[in-house]
Amino acid sequence: MREKVLCVRFGVSRTPLREVLKMLSVEGLVNLLLNRGASVVCITQQEAEAHSAA
Repeated sequence: MREKVLCVRFGVSRTPLREVLKMLSVEGLVNLLLNRGASVVCITQQEAEAHSAA
């Protein structure tokens, strides 16, 4: 995912988007790729349910 595309899609600026991506990275849901954006981590249904319950 490219930051610019996500900013346009969600109507936010880069700073709040970067903060959210950092938070998702800490949660283990997104991998941040230097100079390449972010990628979503593949997780199991059990992992998804555990994250939604937290």
